[in-house]
This record gives sequence, C-alpha cells and structure tokens, in this order.
Amino acid sequence: MLRTALLSLLLLAIAAPVAMADPESVKVKNFEFTPAKIRIAQGDKVKWRNVEGTHTVTMDQREIEMDAILSGDADITSEKFKKEGVYKYVCTLHIESENMKGKVIVGDGDRDE
Repeated sequence: MLRTALLSLLLLAIAAPVAMADPESVKVKNFEFTPAKIRIAQGDKVKWRNVEGTHTVTMDQREIEMDAILSGDADITSEKFKKEGVYKYVCTLHIESENMKGKVIVGDGDRDE
C-alpha cells in the first residue's frame, strides 16, 4: 500500500505541468521606462512593452547586446541574463530624456547602489 501511494505521488509530480514564470515587464510610455529600475533573478528575462510612440531599447554590454525598435503596440523580450550585475539601457531616439534610461539589476549585482 505504501508502495502504491509513493508511486502515485511520483506519477503526479512527473505529470504536473511545469509553471513557467512570465518575464518581468517594463512599460514604455510618455517618454519613460516604468519602472526605470527592475530587479530579476539570474537566468530571467525582461519584456519591454511599448504603449505609444517609437522608441528603442538599446543595451551594449559584454554579456548582453540589444538594439530593438519598438513602435505602436509592440514588445520585445530579452535573452536570459546569465550573470549578476547591473545592465543599463537607453532609448537612443530620446537619449536626452532622463526618463528614457533604465537598469536591469540581476541578483545582488547592485551592492554599492
């Protein structure tokens, strides 16, 4: 009987769907990235969702390079952030705006901030 119960639990564990977390989202609206600073776990992705206008999400760092144009109701999802650290990005079309800059903080990558 114990053997049957253990086998049933094992089968349930194997058959249960694996929950995939949605990527954290950054909204691009009114010449602003919201939130401007986002924290994720190592191995996670980030989705930038454009609400209005035309913008870029540009990140040029050794671990991740990204240069996407968002126009209309569009979104882009990054590749996985594999290393802890602070990853800065900008909208190159509106780089003069303080609100068109942001950071992705991976793990404990911002101990000095």
